Amino acid sequence: MRFMNNTYDEYGDFLNGQSYSANFRLFYSFNASVYMSLWSGVYRESTVNPIYSYWQPSVSVGIGAELPWGFHLYLEPSVYWNLYDEEKWVVKDNDFTNVTEKDFTHRYSLSVYNNKLDIWGFVPTLTFSYTQRDSNIWQQEFNKFSVSFSMQQRF
Repeated sequence: MRFMNNTYDEYGDFLNGQSYSANFRLFYSFNASVYMSLWSGVYRESTVNPIYSYWQPSVSVGIGAELPWGFHLYLEPSVYWNLYDEEKWVVKDNDFTNVTEKDFTHRYSLSVYNNKLDIWGFVPTLTFSYTQRDSNIWQQEFNKFSVSFSMQQRF
């Protein structure tokens, strides 16, 4: 669980407010080399101007495996929804209209690392991910593919 009090220098009259979140994560090991994780949560952002306030429920299921020669794979599909509280003005069909934004995002990520590539206790990790957001407001929709590199500390 988490609580944050958000204040902004320039746009505080609209965006100041609070954020709340509660998450649950469950891990299950099938054997010594294969495991699964289930993650579920809800995030709430409350702002001075309610058109920026929203709920964000989310869920993901991941599966990881230790493979021969020190390789490790972790695959995690996840989904979340942004459900805004109030309508806002948007351009639709060359006209202005009031719409309450509703977004649906799904993301698929695959992480790969090898325990034998240890550099001073750190292991390099590559993560490939694809994200797609669908929305009832066309300006909020996108597709994105990314590759990230990180270093994990092994204990």
